[in-house]
Amino acid sequence: MRTLLNTLLVSILVLGLFPSRVVAKDPLLLLMGQNAAPLQLAVEIVTAAYNRLGIPIVIQKMPRARSIAMASAGQADGEIAAPRVFEKVFPELHRIDVPIMTIDVLVYSCDPHILESKKPSELRWGRLNGARLLATFTDDYENVWLGETQPELFGMLKLGRLDAVIAPRIALHLYSDQNEQGCIQRVGAPLRTVPFYHYLHRKHSNLIPIVKSEFRDMLASGDIERIKDEFYNKPSGPEQPPKS
Repeated sequence: MRTLLNTLLVSILVLGLFPSRVVAKDPLLLLMGQNAAPLQLAVEIVTAAYNRLGIPIVIQKMPRARSIAMASAGQADGEIAAPRVFEKVFPELHRIDVPIMTIDVLVYSCDPHILESKKPSELRWGRLNGARLLATFTDDYENVWLGETQPELFGMLKLGRLDAVIAPRIALHLYSDQNEQGCIQRVGAPLRTVPFYHYLHRKHSNLIPIVKSEFRDMLASGDIERIKDEFYNKPSGPEQPPKS
């Protein structure tokens, strides 16, 4: 009888601490922008956290604007990672309030003096469609091309159809793995360094503190930093960003 009571007690505790999806081992569907370069690092960090929790996940790539819209509408369980800039627009997505990575936002051009020779408002800019963080840098400009992929934007830059492209650090390295870098180079200092967070839909409100606790443990133990170091030191991976 004591053994039966102990089993029941453990079951009740498990059901109380973890959401029904976790107990049923039903995979969470997490979305990400298909060409959002920094999110490849976020995938490794988020995957490690859910593996530790024993929660299966499925990651699906799609255009950035579509992924955020679907996750916000509850057609998926969350977003792999995003900055805080879109929270007021998509309140159904709840931030796991532990920064899992940071990215530098940079300007790329074929003219190393482009920012000195012309006013920014006079330039033909390019950025990824749906990338709300990048949009904050070009909101005041009239001539902005919204590309669906980074190769599209860098290709137009090489052809002279754009003067400058705003993109995150590592984007050019990932592009040059498959394409000729040509004249493209980084111009100037980073425009901003931005923290990124993992997001879950509000329907998983009981899962949020569990994932948050795991991220905190990984941050405190140095595991997130270890994952970052391994990512940046892969033979075919991006350059390690400079230490701040």
